Amino acid sequence: MSEATLAPKVNITLPDGKVLTFARGVTGAEIAAAIGPGLAKAALIVEINGKQWDLFRPIEADAKLRVITRKDAEALELIRHDTAHVLAMAVQELFPGTQVTIGPAIEDEQNLHAESAGQMRQQLVEALFVRVMFHEMSSRLQHSIPIWKRIRPD
Repeated sequence: MSEATLAPKVNITLPDGKVLTFARGVTGAEIAAAIGPGLAKAALIVEINGKQWDLFRPIEADAKLRVITRKDAEALELIRHDTAHVLAMAVQELFPGTQVTIGPAIEDEQNLHAESAGQMRQQLVEALFVRVMFHEMSSRLQHSIPIWKRIRPD
């Protein structure tokens, strides 16, 4: 590995050219929070060196960062993409054996039967809750592992 990769700090260059320094492994969510609470709340995803990253993916090297919010042009596509994943989970739960396809998010709304729509709405809420809770638990676990290793190195 290069020395830059092993550095304990990373330099994050913002779109305006300002450079912020953080501990290696900082996440896009943590950077957005450091910039301001409004940005942290509005952040959907970050762009690292021109590629889209989840807000909670650790940044291990110097990078150019842009925080994407709902005001950005690509926000609608991101929201549609994530919603499609949650919808797919709900459909598979309601209709076991359903095959999910790969493709772009659908731009126009599709009609559902009234009874299916009610079931789907409830299933979407449950699927989203499970996804959010999983993310919260995995995020807490990720932060706990180094502490546990210090307490119990074996």
